[in-house]
Amino acid sequence: MKNKKEISVKIERATKGGILEIDDIYTSCSIEEVRLQFPNKKLKEIKKDYKDYKKSRLIELQKNIRSSKHHIIVLKFKNKTVGIGEAFMKSKTVGHLDKVYISKKYRRLGFASGIEKELELWIKQKGGKIIESGVYSKNIPSIDLHKKMDFEVVAIRFRKELK
Repeated sequence: MKNKKEISVKIERATKGGILEIDDIYTSCSIEEVRLQFPNKKLKEIKKDYKDYKKSRLIELQKNIRSSKHHIIVLKFKNKTVGIGEAFMKSKTVGHLDKVYISKKYRRLGFASGIEKELELWIKQKGGKIIESGVYSKNIPSIDLHKKMDFEVVAIRFRKELK
């Protein structure tokens, strides 16, 4: 993928050797996403949650990298991983776009669209006819990307904290 400035970018399947890089991007971007959705939640509390679940997250990531039903990719710019994406098959014909994250410094260069297109192609190759994806309601950049990629809103999920 190249933009107007002819930026050379490489998208490749994730490997076990890149798990920590993948987790770093996932963690920093996901924390940012949680802060958008839950502005009253303290950053210290959010970071603690991510730290507490790091071991299980890495085990799950390792399992998913090996799975034929999951596709985890990395986007490299100048040989540095700056973006990640993950999709999986929910059924024979339904794929789920699970994650598309780009490091903050590298956003607005079309990298997320490239990852999303690559994941869509994988789902099609697996026999997928439909792609589903979930987005936090306050994550406007992700909502805009989904609209740009011709996704349509089909459901709304509600949440209530019990006290």
